[in-house]
Amino acid sequence: MNSDMETYYDINKFFLLQIGGWPYQKKVLKILIPCLLSMILYSVYVIEALLLYETWGDVDIAIECVITITPVMVSNIKLINIVINNDKFRRLLQLMNEHWKLFHNKNERHILRYYANIGRKITTYVAVYFVTTMIFYLLIPLIPKILDIIIPLNESRPLAYVFPAEYKVDKVKFYYPIVFHSYVTTITTIIILFTIDTTYIVCVLHACSLFTAIR
Repeated sequence: MNSDMETYYDINKFFLLQIGGWPYQKKVLKILIPCLLSMILYSVYVIEALLLYETWGDVDIAIECVITITPVMVSNIKLINIVINNDKFRRLLQLMNEHWKLFHNKNERHILRYYANIGRKITTYVAVYFVTTMIFYLLIPLIPKILDIIIPLNESRPLAYVFPAEYKVDKVKFYYPIVFHSYVTTITTIIILFTIDTTYIVCVLHACSLFTAIR
């Protein structure tokens, strides 16, 4: 990858490596990592399906299940898509690399850098937004515990969970494993969505820079 290109797209590259979507990483990693992430996402389908089965007819819980499953399903589809079309993505990166080598004019290089910098800023802003939102979201299970310390009651407050699910186990006894699983699935979902969406954005902005440069 061109050094200039590497400078602007290093964040995207880093996260693509983490989800097995980077075309130039080892083939075994491009298979194992998406498989592992998919298994994590599929586990959400199972626990939500069990919850729907156990509470069949409860519209409120059904809506909550749909809200939980939707982002997981979207991230799963995006992950599968980038794995299936990894060769096309490699070709796209090769073309982008060739474009950076092709344009030598000072004004043209400035345009490429300008749009690439916009892409990097958007990637950074989206990352900050996702991380901030995720932190507050993942704090949900800790709120009752914190309140029990700050404002204790005669009895412990009801346990809170990141999202409703049915694990077919004692939810009090296995509270921390359940919360840990919900943390893992939430973080996995957000990382996939962030990585792939921001990658699409920087690719579109690169196309915009080409149209501007040849205008």
